[in-house]
Amino acid sequence: MGLGCLAALGALVGAIAVPAVVLLIEIVLYKLDPHCGAAGDEGGCAMGVASNTIMAVPLGLVAGLIGAIVIGRRGRKAGGR
Repeated sequence: MGLGCLAALGALVGAIAVPAVVLLIEIVLYKLDPHCGAAGDEGGCAMGVASNTIMAVPLGLVAGLIGAIVIGRRGRKAGGR
């Protein structure tokens, strides 16, 4: 597999995996916070869960891209190509 395909795959995996982990963490924190869902919250906690998950997509994409490039370059050096 070429470095470009590996980078694209890494970016895709990062763009899906990182927001999924962030969503799970945010849901746990939402459930543990006694102020979330109580009177006066008015959806603020739920919007925090949504916005943090959405903002994790580009971060995951960049992290996956960089990770795949680093792994691809190390594989080429070890393989002798």
